[in-house]
Amino acid sequence: ESETKHLGARTAEMAEEIVQFDALKELQDRAETTKDYLAQMLERYTQRRDFMKIKVKEASAQYERNKAKLERSEVYQSLEKLEQKLRHQGQNIFALQEFIETKGRQTDFESIKTECLKMVEDLNSIAVKAA
Repeated sequence: ESETKHLGARTAEMAEEIVQFDALKELQDRAETTKDYLAQMLERYTQRRDFMKIKVKEASAQYERNKAKLERSEVYQSLEKLEQKLRHQGQNIFALQEFIETKGRQTDFESIKTECLKMVEDLNSIAVKAA
């Protein structure tokens, strides 16, 4: 019985394949249509790519011209100098802050003050006991 079912299923598959092979002309036509469509799309996208390359090249050239024009401008040059000065001043400020912090740590007088006051108290205690 299992073999009969298997043979029946196989027969149905073969019948479907025969129908598909009978429609071979239709399948070939569909493949040719798809091939033509894909060739058209390839051509269209190739043209788009080439067009975009040209546009990017033009935009890049325009950008370079504008950049060169800007760099020749007196205002741009003065702004560049001011920016360099600001950077230099910022570095100086940072260095001075570091110096101040270092000197502040080196001259921490609070601990010395506390020690001196304690010594004075001790000396006063000794002087009071001695008197």
